[in-house]
Amino acid sequence: DVGQASSLVPRGWLPRAQLLPSVLSPELDLAFGRRRKRPPPPRWLAELLSEVVTALGPRGAEFAKGSIDRAVLRNLVCLEVDLLQQRAGPGKQLEEILPRHARVIRARYEELLQEMLEKYQGA
Repeated sequence: DVGQASSLVPRGWLPRAQLLPSVLSPELDLAFGRRRKRPPPPRWLAELLSEVVTALGPRGAEFAKGSIDRAVLRNLVCLEVDLLQQRAGPGKQLEEILPRHARVIRARYEELLQEMLEKYQGA
């Protein structure tokens, strides 16, 4: 039983900072046309993956924070790439339009954000 096996692993074993790149990359690949949308996996596989993520991944508030971080980072990458294509750089205007929580998330994941910007800048 998956429920019993999950009790052997501590809850929230995979921190959100480790999960974000693996979740964010495929989402950005779709957004920038680097891959086509695929058909969903078989139902049994989706349910198995759901159980594994539930057992090993972040829970509760950590899951919510990770979801918010992922969405903000995705939007930041798309916005900054768009601004970079329009002119020389994001500059001061981006800082003026970003809400405070987005600036905090941006600072927390600066290295990951730079990596994603380099990857998708020419897209």
